[in-house]
Amino acid sequence: MADTSYELLFRDGVMYYEGTVDTKTGLPHGKGTSFDDDGNLLYEGDFDQGEFDGSGKEFYRNGTVKYDGQWLDNQYHGKGKLFDDAGRLIFEGVFEFGHGKGAGNKVTPKISNQVPTTQTKALDKQKLDKLLDDLHSLIGLIEVKQEITSLLNLLKIQKIRKSRGLPEVSINLHLVLTGNPGTGKTTVARLIAELYGAMGMLSKGHLVEVERSSLIGQYLGQTAPKVVAAVEKALGGVLFIDEAYNLVNSKDDTYGNEAVSTLLKLMEDNRSDFVVIIAGYKKEINNFISSNPGLESRFSKYIDFKDYNAADLLEIMKKVVKDKGYQLHQDAINFMEKLFPVVVSKKPTHFANARFIRNLFERSLTHHSNRLAGNENPTDDELSMITAEDLREVILRKEVKLS
Repeated sequence: MADTSYELLFRDGVMYYEGTVDTKTGLPHGKGTSFDDDGNLLYEGDFDQGEFDGSGKEFYRNGTVKYDGQWLDNQYHGKGKLFDDAGRLIFEGVFEFGHGKGAGNKVTPKISNQVPTTQTKALDKQKLDKLLDDLHSLIGLIEVKQEITSLLNLLKIQKIRKSRGLPEVSINLHLVLTGNPGTGKTTVARLIAELYGAMGMLSKGHLVEVERSSLIGQYLGQTAPKVVAAVEKALGGVLFIDEAYNLVNSKDDTYGNEAVSTLLKLMEDNRSDFVVIIAGYKKEINNFISSNPGLESRFSKYIDFKDYNAADLLEIMKKVVKDKGYQLHQDAINFMEKLFPVVVSKKPTHFANARFIRNLFERSLTHHSNRLAGNENPTDDELSMITAEDLREVILRKEVKLS
């Protein structure tokens, strides 16, 4: 048995340990407390030759307990409890070298700030009419507009039925938006959130956009709190997850599966004032949903966003150019009327749609600038006019992908 003595250990003038030390090795051994470089409490408990080993507590920088239980070689090992940085229990059970073993007792942290139920919220007709105008002013997307209008009509009639004491059918507000990039899914998701709010289905009607990195932790115990935080921000509105299938990389993706199970639980707990809209490529999103019965039961309404046709692409280009303070020369319009049917006929499987248009416009600005560079005193019209020559240079130099 090692001889020990009580010591204070310092590194670069900063105390990093207080407790018993092996007098022979000079390493922490027995009961002690360790600190990080800023003096924050890091660990309190048993040490074995400098390593956390035995029974001990690990702390977050804010001073709350992160882990309380058994350790071996600096890792959670044995019975223990894991908490988030607000002190909420995440996992209680047996750990094996840092990982929760088996089902244990996983606890989904509850939302701390519940928002009021929306059951009696009135319809805001003025706002609703404006949002519908915004929806129908979007270029293309005819089928999408029809789907959303039908859904809103269904919600409207159910609301009227309820107000008159007739039986109400519960409508699932969660949605799946499928389609290629640049087809307006995020724009439409934001409008849907506001439309739900204007109809009184949600208390706020805002949209919170997240991706895998927003929901998945890097270490055990980080994922559930990140999901909870995202849902808390979205309460009263919509949580929008683009390319949602990236949440789970494989069946063995422990953190990804934890994110999904936590989200499903929170969707159920907050179903009166919380909606999730997921989006992505049709095949990938279908595979993602079919892989989990919980997802299948909650996401039953699909809206497909088809690629834009040639006429739509031209209208999008006109809008982009106008919004940026430029103009299109007639020869540029004539050029695109010939170009876009070819683009549509040769488009790749995952065609970028409006993103293709934005790239084409941004690339054309370089050639527009090069064309005017030798002109010491260009007119305002010349500074604003995109010509067929500018666009042709982009295509000839293969600066945008056509197929």
